[in-house]
Amino acid sequence: MSFDLFVLLDKTSAETQHKWIKKLKQSGIEAQFPKGFVIGKEAACDTVVQCRLTPPLVSKTTEFEAYEFNFDFSELNDELRQELSDSTEDESIQQLVQSMTSELQLYSQAGRSDHALIIQCFAAACLADAADGLLLDPQEFGLVKGSQAYAVAQTHCQYEISQGFKAELEAGQQKTDAEPCDAAKKIVNKQQDSKKERKKEGKKGVSVILLILLFIALRNFFMN
Repeated sequence: MSFDLFVLLDKTSAETQHKWIKKLKQSGIEAQFPKGFVIGKEAACDTVVQCRLTPPLVSKTTEFEAYEFNFDFSELNDELRQELSDSTEDESIQQLVQSMTSELQLYSQAGRSDHALIIQCFAAACLADAADGLLLDPQEFGLVKGSQAYAVAQTHCQYEISQGFKAELEAGQQKTDAEPCDAAKKIVNKQQDSKKERKKEGKKGVSVILLILLFIALRNFFMN
């Protein structure tokens, strides 16, 4: 099943792209675009972007992977803007829709990886915020303002994010069970050495007592 998100914008430029990359990094995604790429240019429709996840989206930074985006913008006409305005009762959003000039669809197909979904959701949210635009979620939330798009992104991939943390936690637990850390080994060794010393001291104490008893017995024997 495909999953679609739309970003409504009134501008695309190198400055918008710079803000977008900055907001992606703040959210937990480092993105490396091809040299010379500028969002909104016709030559940049199908673009491979190197991305990796960082905290807070994951507990440990991942390796860079290639993700393909289609940055083919569609123009918004008056009829479509009116339809979008009618889909919400929020007057501030209705006014903002009227200033939007283009629409970008970010989608993924069935069988996508968890990381691909996370990147799709936050790429859309960050772009809407960076461009002072709108995020359109046809699945559930409808139109939301740029700054509110992060809540939509978080909702759609919360399961995938939590599964990543769970898998890393379980992997760490298995490693801990299989191989005690150096600190634990040192504590165990210290306790074992301490037990050995106590045993030696105990044996010495018993030997001294036996010698004293033997001395007393011999003295009484000769005195009698």
